[in-house]
Amino acid sequence: MASNIALVTTTQTVAVAADGSDIKTLQYLQLQVPPKETCPAVKVIQVECSSHDQGWTTADGSWTWSDLVVKNAQGLEVYRERNMFVNLRANDQFQLHVKIFDQNSEAVKNLTPGNQLILELNAQFPGWVNNANYGRLAVYY
Repeated sequence: MASNIALVTTTQTVAVAADGSDIKTLQYLQLQVPPKETCPAVKVIQVECSSHDQGWTTADGSWTWSDLVVKNAQGLEVYRERNMFVNLRANDQFQLHVKIFDQNSEAVKNLTPGNQLILELNAQFPGWVNNANYGRLAVYY
């Protein structure tokens, strides 16, 4: 991996609960990529999240997941990795999800110095809850 790193970690326990068919979203972590003088180019992004759903369901599939979002310096979304981590259905045990994006990925190509990297927790439909107790965003440059 590259020699420099920008990093943010949390062990805060949170939950985002859906109360209808609209998607409920919680911004769990945010990392500001250093300016170009410090960070000439992003080489690798590593994302980690420990999460689970509400632990029961009568529905098929899972309606709790996490997205990775890149916003530019003006706060406009320039990239979204949808459904990056999907929780196992009807499981109340925390699971560690890990994903690494290399420099050939769209996530890295869209993350430039000064941008923001955001880990979002999502839930949709009544009764669905996305619980998280750990998150980490790392940008290697």
